[in-house]
Amino acid sequence: ALDEDGEQIGILTVTPEHAEGHFSEKKGLPRILPGHIQISAAIETIGMIERQLGNTRRDLRLIGFDHAVFLRPVLANGSSKIIVKPTSNGDGTYNVELLREGDSESVASINKLRLRRSDETEKEDFSGNQLLEGAFQTLGLVGLDSSGDNLPLLLEIGRTDIVRPGIK
Repeated sequence: ALDEDGEQIGILTVTPEHAEGHFSEKKGLPRILPGHIQISAAIETIGMIERQLGNTRRDLRLIGFDHAVFLRPVLANGSSKIIVKPTSNGDGTYNVELLREGDSESVASINKLRLRRSDETEKEDFSGNQLLEGAFQTLGLVGLDSSGDNLPLLLEIGRTDIVRPGIK
């Protein structure tokens, strides 16, 4: 899709499945979009744009990023949508802004997102999404909801590099 400035963007409808297994289903706890799914949406959007431009036919894999900030929760209720707006930095990296559709409030930003093209024969033991999820769970902060239950929240993560199997 194109935004009002003619820039290519992605739009993600956030469903309950996006939060499956990440947050308690106890009454009263909201189902929200996890941060690693937001980064995955950025990777998928950039891949879609690169394929449309004819720059690649392959999937893109995460190498890392310099900084990611998660500013506000996105409800995973099937009616929430986020706009994924990547900007090339001209050095092979991207800055990505994730905005809530409707009011264009920023929900997250990712700086210096680094990607690589997948190898046609590549079969990864873990996806970048699984690796990010593990890192986020390790670094996550815990907040309390009104009933006193723990709600894991990752607000910010610094430089993160994914080590590709076989590279030492």
